Amino acid sequence: MMKKTLTFLFLGLTLISYSQNEGAFFYFNNNGGIYFDQCTGAATPLFDGQSSSTNLDSNNSSISDEFGNLLFYSNGLTVYDSNHVALPNGGGLSGNGNSLILPKPGDENLYYIFTIDLSSTTSNGMEYSVIDKNLNNQDGDIIATQKRIPLITYNSNNTEESTYKCSSKLTAVKSEDCSFYWIITHFLDRFYAFKLDENGVDSNPVVSTSIPEVPMSFYAFGNSVPPISDLKVSPTGDKIAMTYSNAESTVITDSSPKGLYIYDLNPNTGVISNPINLTIPPELIGFDLVDYFAISVEFSQDGKYLYATTERDSDSGYERNPRIWRWNSSISSINASSELVYETLEYIGGGSIQLAPNGQIYHVRELLNLIEATEFNYTLGVIENPSANFEDLVYDEFGLALNFGDDSTVIATNTLPQYNPQWFSQLITITNNTLDKCKAFICGASSAMLTAPDDSDAIYKWYKDDVLITNSDTSSLEVTVEGDYRVEVSFNSNDCSYVGYAEVIESSDAPEVTDATAYQCDGSENDGLASFRLNKYIDLFVLDSREVNVRFYETLEEAQENINELDQNDFRNRINPQTIYAAVSNVDDGCFSIAALELVVSPSDGGREIVLKNCDSEGEFDGFSTFDLDSTIPQILDNFSSDYRVTFHETLENAQIDELELVSPYANITAFNQIVYARVDSGGNCEGIIEVELLIEGPPDIPLNVELIYCQDIFPNPIELNTGLSNAQISEFQYQWNTGATSPTISINQPGEYSVQISNGTDCPIERTITVIPSSNPIIEDIIINDLGTDNSIEVLVSGDGEYEYSIDGIDAFTENPIFNNLPVGIYNVRIRDKNGCGISEELVSVSGFPKYFSPNGDGVNDTWKVKNLSSRINFTGTIYIYDRYGKLIHIVLPNSSGWDGTYEGSRMPESDYWFKAVLNNGETLRGHFALRR
Repeated sequence: MMKKTLTFLFLGLTLISYSQNEGAFFYFNNNGGIYFDQCTGAATPLFDGQSSSTNLDSNNSSISDEFGNLLFYSNGLTVYDSNHVALPNGGGLSGNGNSLILPKPGDENLYYIFTIDLSSTTSNGMEYSVIDKNLNNQDGDIIATQKRIPLITYNSNNTEESTYKCSSKLTAVKSEDCSFYWIITHFLDRFYAFKLDENGVDSNPVVSTSIPEVPMSFYAFGNSVPPISDLKVSPTGDKIAMTYSNAESTVITDSSPKGLYIYDLNPNTGVISNPINLTIPPELIGFDLVDYFAISVEFSQDGKYLYATTERDSDSGYERNPRIWRWNSSISSINASSELVYETLEYIGGGSIQLAPNGQIYHVRELLNLIEATEFNYTLGVIENPSANFEDLVYDEFGLALNFGDDSTVIATNTLPQYNPQWFSQLITITNNTLDKCKAFICGASSAMLTAPDDSDAIYKWYKDDVLITNSDTSSLEVTVEGDYRVEVSFNSNDCSYVGYAEVIESSDAPEVTDATAYQCDGSENDGLASFRLNKYIDLFVLDSREVNVRFYETLEEAQENINELDQNDFRNRINPQTIYAAVSNVDDGCFSIAALELVVSPSDGGREIVLKNCDSEGEFDGFSTFDLDSTIPQILDNFSSDYRVTFHETLENAQIDELELVSPYANITAFNQIVYARVDSGGNCEGIIEVELLIEGPPDIPLNVELIYCQDIFPNPIELNTGLSNAQISEFQYQWNTGATSPTISINQPGEYSVQISNGTDCPIERTITVIPSSNPIIEDIIINDLGTDNSIEVLVSGDGEYEYSIDGIDAFTENPIFNNLPVGIYNVRIRDKNGCGISEELVSVSGFPKYFSPNGDGVNDTWKVKNLSSRINFTGTIYIYDRYGKLIHIVLPNSSGWDGTYEGSRMPESDYWFKAVLNNGETLRGHFALRR
């Protein structure tokens, strides 16, 4: 028959069986320990352990009684009692590979310690010894005749197997009817399951042969690094997982860390079957798979997930890169569910992992050097919620500190004591105390109700101070007297039992409370709904001076049953008004009273708006400044009495729940215009929320420095100076010119600097400066013409106050250069203009010169060749001599003649180049050539 599982809801607590007190104490190398309080869930480090050993290969075991009192613990070599004293006959064990302590079924006085010897030469193999807790003045001792009894886990006819005998793997599973255990180990390709029941240990094991076959070389490690292996049973009792690896062996040949397997386990027959080699996709591993192996395994408390630690071989020259992985062991496609939970590049080993009584998994990092211990060895990593969805999973790398110094006397090495909640009687919660589930209180004249899970097939026995209470065979017990109460829940079909404990204490009266009303202001929608920070109203209804806990609920029934607790920091009412209920309990005893709290949403003062203006006159005009919010308080309290409290908030929501109060002076965070919210409060109740508009004012967007031109030629006529404002803006400002004028414009007829102060009546005045620059029409002083040469030019000389630019005919653009070169012969109109627009002067000039060609064809154009564009400034009376290309004088052009007509002695000369020599008045001789074209 399957083991019965109880599930029941009471006061919001799921009364499913929780962890057992037998696992309350962990002791481990070196000297460290942990106490798990089953009542409060706290884990407390201990420093009084005696499991100090430089042999890091020795694994630990410990056990407590059903009430959580420490009985024994061992490092596999010596057994210690609850006083941390070695049992008189507790030494000389051979468990340097592993150890495990379990109670004998049906006998509360006897305990069995199973040990594994992992010697590097001739192993003692698997042994067990029996501890009687009544010996040694009730401190217990190993029975002399039942010490180190061997269990055969090998073929005694095989010499090599007889040498090594076993592996370090050791675990146990309890049968479904809770009447016996299977003690399980593994060697080569065989699982050995030894039965432990009321008759003791059956030395004839159930053997299950399965892959993998671990090679004998795995055990023959000589004086080098010992083999690393782990074996764990699921808390559901139907799965078993195993690792094996050796730091001197290459254990990866494909995409999986070989040596990581999960199997089906029959807890009734001890048979192990259906092996699955767990794999990790190479893309998740992320590096060369060589020398990558599994270290330790563990299941979550609900058995749904399997965790494993892995690392790389440091001897191969790599960082160890320890990681924790997880698979969903409850699905058929388990290998498709691998997830990376944690990794680090610190040079530490992957370490072992162990489920603890509080449902968390603790991670022991391998100590590389006892002398150079690090924080990784002074602390345990903790998977806080192993059964959670992956996105909610929490791993705290340094979750539990083991000491407060920097020495290596209290550290965690190798493994923690193996623990499995499946091994012991299941504990159940029978109180509604969320702080300490082992205590219940009789509040005042009332009674305490103890309630176990209700099951029609269950048999209930209630005890007070270990005395059976007659006529109490139901799942609930009403208690009116102090004492230690216990309930035992069993089933006729098997020996499985559930046990619940409660210390019932008479307490003082429940806290004094009164009904109250809390007011909140409506939001912008004015729909009667708002957010309440409920914990702000506690002083309204709690009249008691003692320390109390307060929880809020929508209905009285929910408050009484402690279900559907409301969010104290942000509760939004559903109707207006709405009454909710506060359960007020004493911190020390849990006695509680219930107060009704009416939530009323008042309309916000949305019709009023206060504008607070400020000037942004410093630096860049960016719309940001600081505001004296407190200066608006008198205006805000116009409709309220003076004893009201005013706070400011950036959002309406923060104002409603009185959160994130602003401090005055306040720097706005939204440029130019921002709304903040003033909350008017009385005794924690919101009486109104008023919008305060923060308005940034600054100068109008006009040029502040301007230059204007005054043309001297128009004097004494004036020009007008203005403020740069548009016609629509003029009436909004006041003006003050440095001339004394107060009008928006002034008229001036003198160059100079003029300024005007522009103000709108606030503290944001600006000054506009207008610089008036004189200018005038250009006066032509001279035009110098260089002509009659091969490079004719004009240079213009002017005077005046302006800045001038120049142009001549044929050149549209003006230039600042008054010299024009390479001019052809002709008449030019020289133009000079003021850049500032104060006028243009111009003059016609002539550029004289010798033509480059002529065409005597009788058309009246260029029929003769002579000097052109002679002006009065040129008194040319010289003679021009014309030669053919051979130097023969062809013609003499006399002054004032019509020129050469292209003939020689009456005959027309041919088309050709001809040369000339001109003798000027000053004796200078000019030479050149020209073409005759017909």
